Amino acid sequence: MREILDGNQAASKSAYLFTEIAAIYPITPSSPMANNVDVLSSKKEKNLYDTEVKVYEMESEAGAAGALHGALLSGSLATTFTASQGLLLMIPNMYKIAGEGLPGVIHVASRTIATHALSIFGDHSDIYAVRQTGWAMLSSSNNQDAYLLGAISHLSAIEASIPFVHFFDGFRTSHEINVVNTLDNKDLIELVEAYKARDPAARSTLEILLLYPGVKAMRSHKRAHWCYEHGLKFLARLISQRSRRRTGIEIHPGATIGNYFFIDHGTGVVIGETTTIGEHVKLYQGVTLGAKSFELDEHGNPVKGIKRHPDIGNHVV
Repeated sequence: MREILDGNQAASKSAYLFTEIAAIYPITPSSPMANNVDVLSSKKEKNLYDTEVKVYEMESEAGAAGALHGALLSGSLATTFTASQGLLLMIPNMYKIAGEGLPGVIHVASRTIATHALSIFGDHSDIYAVRQTGWAMLSSSNNQDAYLLGAISHLSAIEASIPFVHFFDGFRTSHEINVVNTLDNKDLIELVEAYKARDPAARSTLEILLLYPGVKAMRSHKRAHWCYEHGLKFLARLISQRSRRRTGIEIHPGATIGNYFFIDHGTGVVIGETTTIGEHVKLYQGVTLGAKSFELDEHGNPVKGIKRHPDIGNHVV
């Protein structure tokens, strides 16, 4: 899915997926991140755990950090958003969170601490001031990175039990408006659940999202199929062929695929244009769902636009 988002919206949109509790306090230029999470929560949007995020607005940055620490101690997945002096006020709690190995994430729209120059652009002095706290750090240089690394910071914190600071340039990135490729929450949940349930080697959500070629192929197919259905046939084929080069899995954009589709390993899989696949289907590597036969015209050429490929029902291996 392609959306027009600024950096703050991109980071907070992905952070929302992996958060159960958000403790917020506004500070420029990170305030829109907190506001966006609050808006999503008020709309009763669900995260990847199928729950609504609880948002608490505190009375100071130190209060937000304390609430973050308390939420993590209770076993919840929690985050906050801040910048500049606000991050410095969180340092005492950052030491405790890191020392206790809690999977917290702080998203920072970085800017200078003191306005000692003519501009608040140009340095990451707030980030450099917290390097000693023991938090791992991820830096995003554009809106797309802010979206993806926002998600990766949460997944990495969960996997490693190490808190993460995810940061990007305040104003330059936080308020830049650009096109961002985002994930459909429902599709993402279904993909992850299918792989966790059917692959005994799948150890974590992070591993599935980043390393499994079947997941990457299906995410590309969702975009390609949408283009195909809306008459953008060349663009659809372009997306599918790029995906084939990356994953070794060739899915024609015209193929109709149901929910909870699982491709085991994936190398050599080919799915034809008129294939229909039901729900909860598992496909092994090397399988070709190709044309069963070709109906020929009077010149001996294959007739186009007719059903050529097999139909697969539900719960099929």
